[in-house]
Parts: sequence; structure tokens; C-alpha cells
Amino acid sequence: MGSFCSNPEVLPGKYSGQNSLSKRSLSKVISKRQANPKTLYKNLKMIGKGTYSSVYLVENKKTSAKRAMKEIRKSALKENAQETIYNEIIILSQLDHPNIVKIFEVIDSPSFFYIISEYLEGGELFQRLTESDHINESLVCRYMYDTTSAIYYCHSKGVIHKDLKPENLMFDVTGQDSTLKIIDFGTSARLTGIQGDTIPAVGTIYYLSPEQIKGHVSEKSDIWSLGIIMYMTLCNFYSAGKLPFYGKSFDETVDNILNTDISFIGEVWNNISNAAQNLIEALLDKDPEKRPSADKILMHPWFKDYSSIAISKTSSSLQALKNLSEFKSESKVIKYLFMVIACQHSEIANNYELMNLFKALDKDRDGKLNQQEILDGLLEFGFHNNIEEIMEQIDINMNGFVEYSEFLVATQDWKKLIARKNIFDILKSETLENNLNMYDIKAALPMLDISEVHDFVNEIDMDGDGKITIEDMKRFFLDNLG
Repeated sequence: MGSFCSNPEVLPGKYSGQNSLSKRSLSKVISKRQANPKTLYKNLKMIGKGTYSSVYLVENKKTSAKRAMKEIRKSALKENAQETIYNEIIILSQLDHPNIVKIFEVIDSPSFFYIISEYLEGGELFQRLTESDHINESLVCRYMYDTTSAIYYCHSKGVIHKDLKPENLMFDVTGQDSTLKIIDFGTSARLTGIQGDTIPAVGTIYYLSPEQIKGHVSEKSDIWSLGIIMYMTLCNFYSAGKLPFYGKSFDETVDNILNTDISFIGEVWNNISNAAQNLIEALLDKDPEKRPSADKILMHPWFKDYSSIAISKTSSSLQALKNLSEFKSESKVIKYLFMVIACQHSEIANNYELMNLFKALDKDRDGKLNQQEILDGLLEFGFHNNIEEIMEQIDINMNGFVEYSEFLVATQDWKKLIARKNIFDILKSETLENNLNMYDIKAALPMLDISEVHDFVNEIDMDGDGKITIEDMKRFFLDNLG
């Protein structure tokens, strides 16, 4: 299956829109096959419909995992719409953060695109605002901290979202303890290295920054949108009946965005802290150069309870770091297969304690772990292993950092998982038989070259028939783990 959870890489340059996507880039994330995804997924219900696409809640017939499947009819797409889809696929394949939605599989068939992603059953932040009279400030603070952390990560990877709004922030589950995630990167932009590059205003007018309206986009445009979201969430615009810079017409709204200062009028603001109001004013400065960057926002006094998260000294955290310190495999293919499994296996991917451990280790809050952060965490738990050797094993894509999915891989006890769990069911969805071939594994790992996968299969395929059984794979994995 065409999973790309995840193949993160640093994106080059200054900002570009959707027109610079190469066929080679797409080949690294799109799995092309004849099988109809509907034979692999049970359709439970339609959960959304657009101009050229429908979104279904589906269930994997092998693993019973619930997913969201977007079905896009190619014949209904104009060229720029197809580029928007490509743009979202490429960018999401390069982002790996606990507060950004994950795509698990993309299938490019002759008539349709199928995009299979996380099912975020908690609904939109917008929906929660409409259904709640009030969201307390401490909860809003957590939502904004997590969202800003994800935006800081995006900016560090050279990506700006361009369309942040409550409708594009979704919760993974219902309840106050749910995780908020950014979705919809279709209109996002990337760094291109072209000075003075301009991009037409795209997005919903109420969330656009003054410079976006004028056709200029930078990472500071996302910062403005964060300010609008923070304002709306704190005052609960739905019950208060007010959007910042709202106008009775499009032109009046534009004029307000360009020329009117933010105000905190109304009884609701009497109960909102000065620190929160101060941060909103900074985020909504008309001059993008004066707006704080995402990393500076995370150090604002309003976030004091989140700016330095203590590592929880639990037995599970201890075991996770022990696993990380001992993780070893000389096979690149095995490591990437583990990454696919870790992202899609609910017991691993939805482990909130691991997510909190990752965030606690991430002292600079950039959404990835550097060597020093990992070393500090290990030393705090009494591990004195060689950090260079550890990084060589767990930095799977060799970019100098440990991304979230790599962290999930390294903190597992794979010998126990392989022995006790049906973890390879995720890979078996390509075939009705209890075996795999080179093309099954290549479809699961589109980021790898076919020659790498060919060598991997040949090493396991003892009888030379081009197929390997699940049991053969398990034995090979166990033999190749340190």
C-alpha cells in the first residue's frame, strides 16, 4: 500500500505554489495499482462531499482500522485543481508531527485519486465553538500551543499553510483530552529562493492577513491567522456573535483588515488574561515584520505552563527510552517497514504517553529531536549509551534529526510485537494470500528505490519464487534486530 508515513525532508528555497511538483516527487509518494480501494476498505458512510470529491469513513478489511478516504474524480478536475491535490500530497508526505494529519495511502488510478488518511472523529474546532457556550482559557492555551508548535515545525521545513482557520483544525477524538491537528494543505506554499515572489491571496477572507490581501505571503501570514483563531476561540465568536475585522460586505471586511486595529470590547474579555490579549495584539500586528515568529510565540508568558514540559518518570517512559537506546537494525527496508507499521498500528500511533514524552524531550519545540535533546532525555533516566551510535540507528532518513514517526519506531519492543501481534496485516492488504512479493513491499514504501526492495526480497526468498511468507518475514526481522 502506498504509505508515506513518513518520508520527511527539508524543502528548499523561498515560496512557491503548486506548479513546481516533479513526476519524480510524485513517484515517491503515489502507489499506482489496479485494485479498487473499495475491495480493501469497507465503506461505512459518507462524511463529506465537495465539487469534485467525496469523503467516506471506511474500515480496513484486514486490520479493522477506521480511516477517511477521499475519492476524487479526475474528469471533474481542472488543471489547477489537480495541481492542488498533488501539492497537498507532496507536502503532507514531507511533514511528520503529532499535531498534523497523516496520510497513509494514496492511489492514482486511471479515473480517480484515492487518498486514505487518519479519521479524525472529534470533528472541527469550528464545530466545537458552535456547540459550546464557552471554552476555558487554559484549554484554549493548550490548543493554541499545540497548533503553534505544528506551525513552527512547518515553517522550519519551509512550508506555510496559508489557510489556517477553525474548519482546518480537527480533533482526533471527542472529549477535552483530544489532540488538535492541522488539516488541508492544498493551498500551502513552499520556499523557492526567489526574492520578491508574490502569491495571489488564497483562503477565507476573515483569516487573511493584510499582506495576503495585497498578494504577498510569508510565514508571518500564518501567524496572523493564528491570532484570528485565538481571538475567536477565547471569546467564542459564535456565542458572542463577532469575528475580528468583520464587515457587512467583502470590501468592508478587507478595509477593516487593512486599516482597523483589533479591539477587546465586550464583557467576555473581562475574564480573559492580559497575557492572552497581549499575545493576540502581537499576532495581529499589521506589519508582518513586527509579528513574532512561531518559535518566539511559544516562549510567550501565556504559554508558561507548556514552555518547559517535565518528562514523566513512568515505567512506560523508562521502557520507551530503553528501547530507543537499544534499537538496532542494519536493514534500511526493515526500518521503513517499521515506520509504516508504527504509523498505522493504533496501539502505537495513538499512544498519548509516547506523544507527551516526545514533546517533553523536544526542548526547543521545533517538532523534531536533535542529538542533544535525545542525550539529555537518556541521561535523565540513567542511560549512558553512545549517542552517535544511537542516532545512526534511529535517524532513519539521515537528516540529522529524529522525526516523530522515527521516534515511534525506536521506542517499540519490536521483538515482542512481532512475536505477539498481527502487525503485518497492514502489509497484507495488497494480497489475499499469506505472502508478499517485491511489488507489495514497493507499494508500501514508495520512497525507496525498486532495487533496494528487490535486494531485500531476494535476501528472504529462499526458494526463489519471488514471494515471501509473513512467517519468513517475521523470522528475518527477528534475526536482523539488535
